[in-house]
Amino acid sequence: MPTLGTHARDLTAIAVPIALSLVAQKVVNVTDAVMLGGLGPHALAAGALATTVFFTIMTLMHGLMSGLTVLLAHARGAGKDAEVPTLYGSALLVAALLSIPLFIAMSHLETILLAAGTEPELARNAGRSAAVLRWGAPGALLGLSLMRAFLPAVGGARVLLSVSCAVMLVNAVLNHAFIYGFGWLPAMGYVGSAAATATTLTISAVCLLWAAHRGPRYRVFTQGLRVDRAAMRQMLVIGAPVSVSLGVEAAVFLVAGLSLSSFDPAALPAHQIAFSIVDTIFAVPLALASAANVRLGYWSGARRPAEVTTAGALALSMGAAFMLGTSTLLWLLPHTLVSFYLDTSLLTNRETVMGAVTLLGVAAFFQLGDGLQSIAAGCLRGLKDTKIPMLLSAFGYWGVAFPLGQWLARSRHMGATGIWIGLATGLTAVALLLTIRFFALSRRQGRPPMRSQPSRTRDHHPFRRNDP
Repeated sequence: MPTLGTHARDLTAIAVPIALSLVAQKVVNVTDAVMLGGLGPHALAAGALATTVFFTIMTLMHGLMSGLTVLLAHARGAGKDAEVPTLYGSALLVAALLSIPLFIAMSHLETILLAAGTEPELARNAGRSAAVLRWGAPGALLGLSLMRAFLPAVGGARVLLSVSCAVMLVNAVLNHAFIYGFGWLPAMGYVGSAAATATTLTISAVCLLWAAHRGPRYRVFTQGLRVDRAAMRQMLVIGAPVSVSLGVEAAVFLVAGLSLSSFDPAALPAHQIAFSIVDTIFAVPLALASAANVRLGYWSGARRPAEVTTAGALALSMGAAFMLGTSTLLWLLPHTLVSFYLDTSLLTNRETVMGAVTLLGVAAFFQLGDGLQSIAAGCLRGLKDTKIPMLLSAFGYWGVAFPLGQWLARSRHMGATGIWIGLATGLTAVALLLTIRFFALSRRQGRPPMRSQPSRTRDHHPFRRNDP
């Protein structure tokens, strides 16, 4: 029987590489912004808008692919490694198909932005950037989405880290070369950043696919591939609610950011600075959620409910300890953190700095809820429970966070602080609801069956329901 230390090592072995790879991806995004910033605000706005739309769609599609991790973990826990190539082959086809709508959306981004009321010149420039960025769609789905779902479930989280760090360096070099020109390469301006991103996504996908198919530890899982429609359907049934949950969360933060434009001019940049800091911290609970997804799926597949509860409780405890530590950091050192973004000694930055410091003070109180809601959702995914968590998340974000934030901001005249208090309350509500549901489900799994099931005499399809 695994000890608490064994559970902690298993979770950490998956979570640490994933967290570092997520931070590496954030460094890539910052590099893009810094390089574009050298061309001026208009180039930065166009490139950032195209990239934001691209990766927002990517996030939703990554939710769809998350069902693969769950099914792989269950199969391995049940000792059915022979099913892994079928699951992987089915997911490979799903990822390839999902790259098509992403490619189409980026091909028509200018039209979409104009319909949404975006300023024409900005829409046109973002459309030009998207026309280049769209060629990274296959690499994004096959690399970022498929491999991030597949490799952690088969013990390959460190491969993700290695490739992410290499890509971080390659992206910086390509950004500078494509934007400003180098040798025989002409200067491409803001479109060069899109070309660099598309190229690095493709390189990343090739490296990860090579590791999965040729690496001695993983090729046993990628040989003899076949596609099974029932497996694809089950994958999407699990993943679709996750995608909706991610969309619901992203939408409430997007609307919160947009609503700040109606307050004082310093509110929006203060929000962006505070959100950037909080979002970087969030890489750790997000990685713990992925690790919990894998480990709980494994123990659930092995029909070991006691280990499911232990692993889940430990993941939540580790996340709580980390987020309480970051809460202390945000509360005690807000000026230091803001100084990484702005010169806090300049009087012209005073309002933005004070606004960001105030928001970080609010963030200190919702760090615990933010971390726990993510990890609890990961635990529930490991139990194939995604539909009810989707509804609970929608209630927390749009039934609590949004209306409360708007009421405090407008009726109580609290501005950006009111918006963030609403978000904090909503995140805490979601965390509480999802944590309660996890322990209720894990306790239910531990109960003995009411009666034994009759043996099945017909052939059993591994991905299709068969009645006894």
